[in-house]
Amino acid sequence: IQPSLKVIVDDGVVTVKNLEEERITFSLNQDMLKKLGDSSDPKLEKQLAQAKIWMEHFKKRQDLLKLCGQYLIQKQRLYFLEGDQYILPCLQKDMAKDMGVSESTISRLVRSKYIETDRGVILTQILCQRGIYGKTVHQVKHLVRYYCDRYPNLSDQKISELLKSIGLPIARRTVNKYRHETQADSDSTTD
Repeated sequence: IQPSLKVIVDDGVVTVKNLEEERITFSLNQDMLKKLGDSSDPKLEKQLAQAKIWMEHFKKRQDLLKLCGQYLIQKQRLYFLEGDQYILPCLQKDMAKDMGVSESTISRLVRSKYIETDRGVILTQILCQRGIYGKTVHQVKHLVRYYCDRYPNLSDQKISELLKSIGLPIARRTVNKYRHETQADSDSTTD
């Protein structure tokens, strides 16, 4: 597997690098361009036109890949900083809408590209699900614990609104339930 993107975490700053741009380089053959300039061969002109179209498509693909990487580091920042329990809901349809492309384009992109992270190489699709929310109870509890620990003075309602803002719409009473469960778990481990 050769990853297409690399996510770098440095002192809390998350950045993305397009590895395909580094691996793949191309240019038009200068000798062929000179020959084309010296003659009016329709076959060479057609080949040049096709090469230019291919280069333009490749550049658009690389731009989309980089945009996808930037989108994911914005949406999945907690995952890159804290680990697997913090993968947030990130739907492919929302990603397509935000990036201004079709859902099928995003689907093809995320199912075939890999990202190199500090935790290893992962399939992009893991960070951008097709289904709704894409969270387990265990992951939701971890997120509630994370935000409750990070913002201990926030009410359950405010935590619920915060989780909703990152794409996880859970009710205030669910936050309250998980807050108490996680506090009980941490109290039992300290006894």
